[in-house]
Amino acid sequence: MVAALAAPAQTALKNDAAETAAVAQVIKPEAPQYGNFSEDVESFPVDAHLLLALIAPRPVLLQTGTEDRWSDPKGEFLAAVAAGPVYELLGAQGVGIDQMPGAGEPHLNTLGYFMHEGGHGPAPTDWPIFLEFLKKHLLPTE
Repeated sequence: MVAALAAPAQTALKNDAAETAAVAQVIKPEAPQYGNFSEDVESFPVDAHLLLALIAPRPVLLQTGTEDRWSDPKGEFLAAVAAGPVYELLGAQGVGIDQMPGAGEPHLNTLGYFMHEGGHGPAPTDWPIFLEFLKKHLLPTE
């Protein structure tokens, strides 16, 4: 299982394309120790793929925007790819691709990924994708 948790070089928490640990500490005071890693994010003991792996095998949809500078679309995608083997080990579907999809191309497996054109936060056009994901994974089958 350790091999299943092998991470890419930089996923969402350790990638400098996203918000920094110093910024996050200011806006997220409930995690005061997080700022201790602001000068050396590589020493942070976990990364986003590990957090996603802890959710497995339950459904989760990662949603982002092409211009999202807070959460780093590429790092989110790399985290999903890295967590995929844990989903598969537990009998669920990982994200199912290893190349980052373009905007508007939803991948709605148990571990899903969707990116819209634009910035941080959901866009009105994302709601049909959210509903499709919810119907696919959370509604009882007949």
